[in-house]
Amino acid sequence: MPISVVWLLCQLLRHLPKYRWADHIFHDVFMGNFGNIINIHNSRRRHGGKNIITTCMYEPGSTHNLKLGLIYPDVMVLMIRKTCLVFSIGKKKFRFPSDELITPIKDAVSEWFMWVFAPQATFQNYGALMSRQKVPPSLKGIISEEYMEKYAETVMATIFSNIVWYGHFAKEYKDPSMPRPRLPEPLRREIHEKLKAARHGREARLCMSYNKFEEVADYVRQGSAIEDYLPAVRLLVAQGYQVLLAGDRSFDQAQMDEFDGMVVDAGRVDVEKDLFRLFAPTEADICIGDAGAGILIPLMVGIPILVLNYYPVGIGSAGTWVYPKRYVDEAGNTVPYQRAIKEDLYGIYEPDREEPLRISPVCNSGEEITEAVECFLEDVASPSDVAPGDELMDLVSKRSSLYFYGSKFSPAFIRRNRMISPGRHPGKCPK
Repeated sequence: MPISVVWLLCQLLRHLPKYRWADHIFHDVFMGNFGNIINIHNSRRRHGGKNIITTCMYEPGSTHNLKLGLIYPDVMVLMIRKTCLVFSIGKKKFRFPSDELITPIKDAVSEWFMWVFAPQATFQNYGALMSRQKVPPSLKGIISEEYMEKYAETVMATIFSNIVWYGHFAKEYKDPSMPRPRLPEPLRREIHEKLKAARHGREARLCMSYNKFEEVADYVRQGSAIEDYLPAVRLLVAQGYQVLLAGDRSFDQAQMDEFDGMVVDAGRVDVEKDLFRLFAPTEADICIGDAGAGILIPLMVGIPILVLNYYPVGIGSAGTWVYPKRYVDEAGNTVPYQRAIKEDLYGIYEPDREEPLRISPVCNSGEEITEAVECFLEDVASPSDVAPGDELMDLVSKRSSLYFYGSKFSPAFIRRNRMISPGRHPGKCPK
């Protein structure tokens, strides 16, 4: 433990001149996924025009993106290595000291350090920043302004703070004064040139594709198999899109060769993976992908998004259109999604489940993905404000990310859901 504390202090001291420059310092002792994108955006929205530093503690070998700071012209992002030893036995990862033991100590040490050496700056951990979000004006009364106090120390506080965060990205709350996240020149130009070379100079629009992979195969937030995306990718290419694979999995060599440079990943265009994962969401014209962290930057940028394998309905990653996972009962029969909305609103985050859940979510099939992409492309070409599926929208809780952001169910999903009856697969939806 003392070694971890000294290790942390040495890293903080290395950045001392930067901390003394800051007006506001936000410190993240637990960095998730690509990085704490949610709270970096919170700090920009709350303290625009000030000198802001966000500190993220990364873990080697994780999906943490060490280049994250490059896309924010108005925030200084500092990466500090997690002060513990990380090792794996089989598929299980271990940390010494454990997160439970070291996290409160790291928080306390960091706060003391800033109090002594950077007293001019306000200092908050990200938990405090997240909990102090204001409910968007038109959504007041749906979630109480005092939700953090009312639900303190419960999972509902976390659920509501995430839902409120999504609400700030609805069209009416976009802040034109906030710089759009994107890589600096000449990096942008260099990667654009590599993409153009890969497609042999052909004109193309860009589509980011995010495929989510969980090591536990039957985990409820798992994405579809990468092969299930092939028909939809063929459709995208036929429509003139170059597809940027920026998720957890990629196609094999033969599958990539089929598209003659119109489908690429970081390795295919010789771009560092972290840079490619930041370029794709900030430069793409549209985004199609599984519900997960990879959807967050496209959400902030504001491009049209189709979220596949949307789960759970109450707090899934919001997008322009969502195509949820269908649910099956214990006998394997597909059930109407109305039942999923009523019985599994917050999914694995549900705090007070009185009875065992007797339905379970299933990943989208290749056919479902293709139908969803086809409908999405139609809407991109000719946008409509009409939200299909009143029978579902009327059931969705207003205290949900889907409602707060203003997402709509894919028409392809609505068609399939209307055809479902117990014990019978819906089959192909009619046009």
